[in-house]
Amino acid sequence: MGFVVPKYGRSAVSRNRVKRQLREIVRTSVLAVLPPVDVVIKAYPGAYSVGFSILADELRHVLSRIE
Repeated sequence: MGFVVPKYGRSAVSRNRVKRQLREIVRTSVLAVLPPVDVVIKAYPGAYSVGFSILADELRHVLSRIE
C-alpha cells in the first residue's frame, strides 16, 4: 500500500496528518479484507478538510471496488 499526499499549498503537518489517517484506516479495516494487490492511494485537496470518519467511508467505498 502506497500513499501520495501532494502539497496543494498545505504544510508538512497537514500532509502528515492525512497520511497517518489513511494508514490507520487501511491498517484497521482494509488490509484484512483486501486481496493481495498493490495499491497506491492519492489524496486530493478535499482530504485535508474532511474528518476522519468521512475519509474512512470514502476510502472503504473506493477500495470495495477492488474486491
